Amino acid sequence: MKKCLLMIGVISSILIGCRILGAQTEEISRYEFAKAISSTTDIFAKTPIRSTLDHKIVLFGSLSREIIQVVELVGTNKTRRKETFHVTGKSPLIREYIEIGSSNYCRLNDGPWKRSADDCNPMFVGLMAPDDSVMDKFTVSSTVLNGRPVKMYEHYQTFKRGIMHTFDDKRWINAQGERVRGERRSGLLDDTDNYEAEVEIIEYQPKGLTVVAPRLGRARK
Repeated sequence: MKKCLLMIGVISSILIGCRILGAQTEEISRYEFAKAISSTTDIFAKTPIRSTLDHKIVLFGSLSREIIQVVELVGTNKTRRKETFHVTGKSPLIREYIEIGSSNYCRLNDGPWKRSADDCNPMFVGLMAPDDSVMDKFTVSSTVLNGRPVKMYEHYQTFKRGIMHTFDDKRWINAQGERVRGERRSGLLDDTDNYEAEVEIIEYQPKGLTVVAPRLGRARK
């Protein structure tokens, strides 16, 4: 502890490093975990964001499928979503969706934009925690992400579908209360060759982000 205090006058990054080494992972309740995560969604309605999700399915140690989803939000009524599906041995499939107020627009594989009565379903939905868990553990710890202090909230659970599975959900929240990163993984217990995993990166107020209605019948880059 004295060593860390002496480093205060040397360089702040070393101080941060000492804090991390000395930090303890704290077990929290389900309610505390849910409250911390849900509070970050309020920020989405107040500031433009871009969320990039990379979802992978690994079978027998090899990548079988990858889905990259980019969602851009401006306020509560402007959304743009682009999903690219990569399947081994097949050409990528690209689906896009734009919502402006009550108007919905869709297109497939860079084709023409068309109006839609809905939100272009079926669109991809990422990993979600199962509701039939055998064991749940919720923790929070202090760490550093991209050189900045953050708190990492984790929900680890086991559940049984014939045999035991695991689900691990990690969320990084910065000092401003913004959720900046997420990692989720689901698979068989102690099986490192067959699993689903995804990484989400969230940017706040990305430069030049706007969401506008497309020109119908034409591709929009």
